[in-house]
Amino acid sequence: MFVAAFIFVLSAAAMLHFAMMSWRAGLMRVAGKRLPGEMEATRAVFATFLAEQDFKSLGAWREICPDLSQVDEPSFRSVNLYYRALRVLSALGRAISSSTSSARWTQTEMALCTRYAAVRLSERLDRNRAVLADVTSH
Repeated sequence: MFVAAFIFVLSAAAMLHFAMMSWRAGLMRVAGKRLPGEMEATRAVFATFLAEQDFKSLGAWREICPDLSQVDEPSFRSVNLYYRALRVLSALGRAISSSTSSARWTQTEMALCTRYAAVRLSERLDRNRAVLADVTSH
């Protein structure tokens, strides 16, 4: 009985680890894309957000920018939750020790989340521009 429980726990842990790494690979795939924004004004805005690593502002912009196309967009909640967890880990790391390696890792992951949000918002703006161009052409 003990061996079966042990195998079950190890299998569940391996499955959870695989799911988390698959999710993170998807996050990295999207964050690695080039920003599709064509207008110089939007490019400057995104450059400011990325330079300041302002994930919160990008999330607010995403909330007020409607999605005019009928494209199913992946949920932003998981990335938002991950970003918040990283902020908590960063604060805990600063409180516990002055190690720079953990602070560097959390900052890198937070920058990845910011880049993901910028790419998704830029894609949404491009889809909205395409919908607007289609509507005005008729």
